Amino acid sequence: MEKELYQLTDLTVKEILRHEVVLPSFYQEIFLKSASKLGIDVKEDDIYENQAEKNLNNSSEILKNSSKHADELTLTTSKAIEAIKNKDDAALDDLQKIILSLNKKMLALSSKVYKDSLTKLKNRLWLMEEFLEEDTFPYNGTLAFLDLNKFKAINDNYGHVIGDKVLIFLASYLKKIDENFIVMRYAGDEFLIISEYDIETLETKLTKAKNELNHKRIKATNGDLLALDFSFGSEAFETKSSFRETLEKADKKMYDMKENS
Repeated sequence: MEKELYQLTDLTVKEILRHEVVLPSFYQEIFLKSASKLGIDVKEDDIYENQAEKNLNNSSEILKNSSKHADELTLTTSKAIEAIKNKDDAALDDLQKIILSLNKKMLALSSKVYKDSLTKLKNRLWLMEEFLEEDTFPYNGTLAFLDLNKFKAINDNYGHVIGDKVLIFLASYLKKIDENFIVMRYAGDEFLIISEYDIETLETKLTKAKNELNHKRIKATNGDLLALDFSFGSEAFETKSSFRETLEKADKKMYDMKENS
């Protein structure tokens, strides 16, 4: 059920992002419609409560560790200042080791917060908190919005284990297209690519990758060889331009490609 809940969340968020304003009642309507599409019984309150509790515990653990590391860093900084005043080289050497250890822990914590647990790509939280500046882009570039074709059929026919395998494969494949791409998992089987290329160059690279992917296969547990394909839409953006508006334009182009494929 946990994977179905993630699917439900992704589908609900995807629909919400298409609207300017979402009130609680409208959110509930979207949530219930998404649950119906996925065949999930939303009356299983105990399951949802357990999942919510699990997510809350994970968040609490991250927050607790962040606070702990911050306190350790503050204390270490104070000790370092004192050691510098006293010209205590031995103490400074010890503090340097502590600081390096703290840095390693903070990087590990950041990895958990800003990476998608399945594909290991950057996630939406990274996009919102580390890249965008109040929903605007920090520099000029291009964005591509990608969606796997017929992914629901893969999940329905072969199960979520194979579905996950497909997502992991695609994530790795997208990262290899160009080392200068910023690739992130946006929701479900949707991915974003951010680059500093012009739109013609970006589309050329993605079209080539799309055609090459058509010749690759993933083996299902029953021996079937699965063909993969994706649709994409791209849009140029400028510094301080709206991410939401850029995404909407790319999303429309992506659906146009999907309908024509």
